[in-house]
Amino acid sequence: MVHWDALEKILHEKQPSIPIDFWDKIDVFENLIKKHNKALSLTSSTDRDKIHDRHISDSLALLLFVDLSDFKSCLDIGAGAGFPGIVLSAAFPKCSFTLCDSSHKKTKFLSLCVDKLNLKNVTIYPDRAENIKDKFDLITIRATGPLKKTIPTALKKIEANGIIAVWVGRTFIQNIGWWKSFIKKRNGQVKIFPYPSEIFPKCDLSIAIIKGIEKTQM
Repeated sequence: MVHWDALEKILHEKQPSIPIDFWDKIDVFENLIKKHNKALSLTSSTDRDKIHDRHISDSLALLLFVDLSDFKSCLDIGAGAGFPGIVLSAAFPKCSFTLCDSSHKKTKFLSLCVDKLNLKNVTIYPDRAENIKDKFDLITIRATGPLKKTIPTALKKIEANGIIAVWVGRTFIQNIGWWKSFIKKRNGQVKIFPYPSEIFPKCDLSIAIIKGIEKTQM
């Protein structure tokens, strides 16, 4: 169970630029997920509280470690139901977000969310990330396909001094030595940020932040 009071307090301190209508938009977003979940298989749970606790909080976890207020562009690879792309784009309207997914059903739902939440800073890219020609300040990877394929793709799409944020679990951490070597061979380096236990009790999730070795040092 996420401690929402603690999460919202820290977010208010760390990310003061989040708009005052952010939570209203999240409320609309959650209702859209619940309404369309059965037809589109967006999440494993149709329970609104579980969506809020599992997916919304997980999307916001990045903001505990990274200040997104200065980022100009973000690519969300495998955007799916909009976690974290829709959530983060609602929090940072000055950043341009590209939500990439090859599933027609998912991109149709994402377009609906962009319309209903009035997200002027979001572009939907209905194709594979490999085919995007642009580069980005920030790339997010959460609950996508094999990371052995996704991370190298992301490293090719990241701007100098940009970062790649990857939501990871226990298996990734247990094999961190292998992953460090894997990412280093592709001109990147990685640092792990575990979720704080005071907000996410009994949680073994983390976010891996990857940067290019030749572009910047962590």
